[in-house]
Amino acid sequence: MRFATVSSAFCIIEFAFLVSLVSSFSSISRINQFAVTRQQRINEITSDPLSVTLMAKKEVVEEEEDPNNFLDTLFTGGAFDNAEEEAAGIASKIKSIKELGWTKPPRDRPGNIRPRHRAWGGTGEKAIQDKPGYDVNNPRSPEIWLKEDDFYALKAVSAIAKKSPTGQAAADTVFVALAGGGSFAERTKCEELINDWNKSGKFDDAAFRKSVDAGRAKLATGWAAFFGVTATCALSIAVPTNPVAKGLEAVIGVILGFLSKL
Repeated sequence: MRFATVSSAFCIIEFAFLVSLVSSFSSISRINQFAVTRQQRINEITSDPLSVTLMAKKEVVEEEEDPNNFLDTLFTGGAFDNAEEEAAGIASKIKSIKELGWTKPPRDRPGNIRPRHRAWGGTGEKAIQDKPGYDVNNPRSPEIWLKEDDFYALKAVSAIAKKSPTGQAAADTVFVALAGGGSFAERTKCEELINDWNKSGKFDDAAFRKSVDAGRAKLATGWAAFFGVTATCALSIAVPTNPVAKGLEAVIGVILGFLSKL
């Protein structure tokens, strides 16, 4: 009887978790349904040569592509393009966080909300300054986040992103160093990295590449965990007697047994 209860509870938990993961994945697919390619997106955002602020001057004109091709717009942080040298050229021009848009002293309240990983809801997440209730004029509001599109609008980024065939990948490489697995970069992290890149008085290419590797590792780890959990749940429903499912059943059984004694 107890085994049946544990098995039933485990199946319910698995099904609910799988539904939530499918919903999350579906939201990502909807975001990409009418997406433009990343290069088209950058070209549109950086079309104004006088853009030196963090405000993109034009809205991106969406063009319909294959609605089922999720990989077309998957952010990889330039991992497969060998654009690190060009990326270093972009990063070397960023001497302080002021160039990224944080021109005022740090706010009293940095905020407890962190950008979510792209795999776990971060792909469709809004920047904190775009969420309901945020007031940029309120000193108690947390620091704004650096958006990907605003980063592309920077003069130092757009100068390379538009002219070079691998400029898009170079921009992505710098952004993944700043943002890691998220869709936004935070002030404190950016300040820490920029100081590290320039700590010797000149640009440290090795330090920059180290931060790129760390950012890409966070990005890849999050996606691996997402697909791993999804596959595990699907396998456990399709083949309930697999070792992973039985192990999880045993864990749930121990927890239920402990709770029954309370």
